[in-house]
Amino acid sequence: MKWVRFSVPTWASRGEDVRLTCDYDLEGEQLYSVKWYKAGREFYRYVPGDWPPQQSFSLHGVQVDEVRSNHKMVTLRKVNLDADGRYKCEVLTEAPLFKTLVRSSIMHVVELPRGVPQVTGGQSEYRLGDTVNLTCTAPRSIPPASLTWYINNQEAPQDYLVSYPSHVDHEGRVEAKLGLLFRAERWHFVEDNMTLRCSASIHSLYEKEVLHSGIVVEPLVPALLEDQISASTLAFQESARTGIFPFQKFLKLHNRRAARETFTGVSYIDGREERRRRLWAAIRAGFVFHTEPGNRIHHISQNLKLLNSLKV
Repeated sequence: MKWVRFSVPTWASRGEDVRLTCDYDLEGEQLYSVKWYKAGREFYRYVPGDWPPQQSFSLHGVQVDEVRSNHKMVTLRKVNLDADGRYKCEVLTEAPLFKTLVRSSIMHVVELPRGVPQVTGGQSEYRLGDTVNLTCTAPRSIPPASLTWYINNQEAPQDYLVSYPSHVDHEGRVEAKLGLLFRAERWHFVEDNMTLRCSASIHSLYEKEVLHSGIVVEPLVPALLEDQISASTLAFQESARTGIFPFQKFLKLHNRRAARETFTGVSYIDGREERRRRLWAAIRAGFVFHTEPGNRIHHISQNLKLLNSLKV
């Protein structure tokens, strides 16, 4: 006598029907009985010598569908969380040998999330140095869904993750939540695009994901914005040619807001292409320059005479 197939599903979803299989080869022996147990308590038996040969027993969390059950399988109807546990099949042959086969396995019953995970927060555009802050939330389930964050298909570092306390409802379901928090750097972008993905799963029963993407926006004065250095003291030199007091050097910008609230310095015009490019970037942004010894301030966009005099 030997086993042909024994099968108890490792995972079952709450409310579904489940089939337990106990297939064997008696090798010429006569079958005396097949019995099924959960946590040591019998809930189904098949005895060919009895009438009727099938018999099921009341057990909390277990409902046998006798129409779809026989000497080699048992069907459980609409399992609930109480059906979670260890199931054992025992096969016994007739006298005088009474050969026995016994095998058991554990089944876990879960309640799957209803829907897909949701992502809140984030922006469609990022500048280098911006804070990326998103939260991924999976619908309530038992057990809670396992959440994983990916940045451009690479799993996010642990120090980027933000954990939140779990909230359990009156039915024991748990809402899973995981945050992602980091400072945007150049290497986070692939061809100026950053794709963030949150994946939610419960073993092989539930696998869903949601995407968030953002593009990098070039800073107004790129080489300086990336330095992230606070504004330094500005020095001036008077030019007899233009009457302008151009700044001694470029201002190290801390962020875009600081750029709008602070003077933007440029090196004295020396004809080099890179400096002309940066100067025009500052002009187009409406930054200000000192224009006369009295230190009154004018917006470049409001002073066309000054703009024309630069000739860069």
